[in-house]
Amino acid sequence: MGRCRGARGAVSPLMVAVLGVVALAALGLGRLGTAAIAAERAQSVADVTALAAAMDGPGAGRAVARANGAAVVGHAAEAGTTVVTVERAGARASAAAQLRWGP
Repeated sequence: MGRCRGARGAVSPLMVAVLGVVALAALGLGRLGTAAIAAERAQSVADVTALAAAMDGPGAGRAVARANGAAVVGHAAEAGTTVVTVERAGARASAAAQLRWGP
């Protein structure tokens, strides 16, 4: 009366399936995290590049972007506002800087 002989070992395939789903979920979350980090780093580089370009011109902006592992893919200056777009590690980001002096 104690054991069911036909159900022996049925837990193993179920555990393999559950572990496979968990592994795929962890992989997906890891990739999302990596993409988010790349986007944040690109945004940081865009911010500092825009400031450098606003202060010292487009050449300075390109030099700052290059020093941070990025490339300037867009630059515009109009009415005292500098807008740059950079690409770093496959992520693009844009930032604007406007220099104002005084209160």
